[in-house]
Amino acid sequence: LSQTLSFVNTYFEPTVQNMYSQSLESAKDITEIVSINHQMYIDFINRVHKIKTLTNVTPPIRNCMEYIDLHITDKIDISQLATSMGYSTYYLSRKFKSETGQSINDYIKQKKMQLAKHLLTASSMSVQDITAHLNYCSNSYFSDLFHKETGLSPSDYREKHKKL
Repeated sequence: LSQTLSFVNTYFEPTVQNMYSQSLESAKDITEIVSINHQMYIDFINRVHKIKTLTNVTPPIRNCMEYIDLHITDKIDISQLATSMGYSTYYLSRKFKSETGQSINDYIKQKKMQLAKHLLTASSMSVQDITAHLNYCSNSYFSDLFHKETGLSPSDYREKHKKL
């Protein structure tokens, strides 16, 4: 466990570190730790791949994406994000969509859904706790979005995809 936590602290940002550290510390047995370890490995590979494939994305938009990735559990205000980038909200939104192919809101939703799927399958957090952790206003809103994304309720998704 200590080697795995060391890996987390070395290769992941603070928000991701906290998520994986909490998952590891709340793991009930070695199988759950192995599952979390596997998910971390996949996450690490995906992050490296993303960095290598974002050659057509300008540094400001890449910084915007990285900010969103690091703060996905926070309430993200697009106008504040635009101001911090030195852009108007309209310009940032247009530039983000032209470079990534999706709107900022869609990107945020996609990242939140990825994290929700991970938390449902690799942790014992309740759906209500996941809703709060991802900063959604209500369980029903989160469940509706999740169902639209996956075709399953969060509980059904957990049951179907639970890691052994």
